[in-house]
Amino acid sequence: MNKDNDKFVICWAVTHAEKLCIKVLMLMLTYLNGMLQEVAIYKKRRRMVVFLYNQTLYR
Repeated sequence: MNKDNDKFVICWAVTHAEKLCIKVLMLMLTYLNGMLQEVAIYKKRRRMVVFLYNQTLYR
């Protein structure tokens, strides 16, 4: 292998690694976003349940 070929291979590997890292990061971000939304929905639901429970309790 000559030096230029090695450089090319390294550059190719680096760009592919970067693309892969970006893909993984995006996936993680979407996953985290989904989790946060789930948590928000859960909190809202819990608040509603507590509210309804209190309403029935103090009636």
